[in-house]
Amino acid sequence: MPNPTTRSEAISAKCRDCIYDPGAAGTWRQQVAACESGNCPLFDFRPCPPKRKLTSADLQKLREGTEGHGGAPIAD
Repeated sequence: MPNPTTRSEAISAKCRDCIYDPGAAGTWRQQVAACESGNCPLFDFRPCPPKRKLTSADLQKLREGTEGHGGAPIAD
């Protein structure tokens, strides 16, 4: 996202730049939600999937690359 115009867009852009790996399981928002960098100043403000908050079981599945799709890694 070039030139974010709102605080929310700027936080989303920074989080995506920091943690998103297109080769890893999950969307960029799911990967950001699974972020464990509690020392990051943006940690409490990071964007998460809008439908629901991820549970600890969801986060574990993302880390293992088995969230949904019958155990196959999630493609973005």
